Amino acid sequence: MIPFGILTCVSAFLVPLVSSQFITPLTQRQQFRVGEVQKIQYRTKLTNYTIAIWQQQLAGGSANLGPVVFRTTDGPETEFDWQVQLYSFDLAVSNVFFFWLKEGGLENLGSVEVEAMSSAYFNITDEPLPSSSPSIPSTSTSPPSSTTASASSTITSLSTTSSGEHQKGTTSSTPAPSELENSGLNLPVAAQAGIGVGVSIVGLTAIVCGILWFRYVRKQQRMLLELQQQQRVYSQPLDDVEMLKSQTPPLPPPPPFRYHSNATGRSTPVELG
Repeated sequence: MIPFGILTCVSAFLVPLVSSQFITPLTQRQQFRVGEVQKIQYRTKLTNYTIAIWQQQLAGGSANLGPVVFRTTDGPETEFDWQVQLYSFDLAVSNVFFFWLKEGGLENLGSVEVEAMSSAYFNITDEPLPSSSPSIPSTSTSPPSSTTASASSTITSLSTTSSGEHQKGTTSSTPAPSELENSGLNLPVAAQAGIGVGVSIVGLTAIVCGILWFRYVRKQQRMLLELQQQQRVYSQPLDDVEMLKSQTPPLPPPPPFRYHSNATGRSTPVELG
């Protein structure tokens, strides 16, 4: 089980990333039409930052920096209205774009060392609205002039409804083949330059957890080695005593006692006088 300290460090690292993110554009590759006004929404705790538009290069796997579409020095803000336009971008190169928020002023637009977050990819098109006004047959017995006015009113209502739905930014349920090809080519790009927030979270979390876990294992190994050395020191004197006992030879037996006497076994007489 991972110690509580590791979980605390990882949580403290991930919370700022989750609290800063774009809400719109949506993650389903939303399509914007030139001339529309879109409300861009996001969350951030930064107070001084810029938001620039970038064009994704489908062939080379890189992105081109565009102009700044929003800037503030006394935030945080949560949304702004953006009029869709191409600036100097060429849709023949790519129709895939994204917003990139970076801390600080214009000098940090190309820096990767400041706090930043990017939006989901979205498409821009300059094609006019498709005609969605079907011909309505007249079955009324009223005069032709009245029928024509009614049909004209119905067509105008349908056009207004179609235009209103499009300006709300709803996405098409059947994307064009070009969009499907773009999405397929765009998959490897999410791992470049920290654009994908999800990829950054997973990668940085894995690195932090790996470093902390490696330090934890090294510490446990060091404690185990010290414990083994202490046990070896405590058992060493007993081993030395046993070794000395085994190497000490036994004491030799005492020499035999000798009794001196003559050959006949009698003692020498002593004269008295």
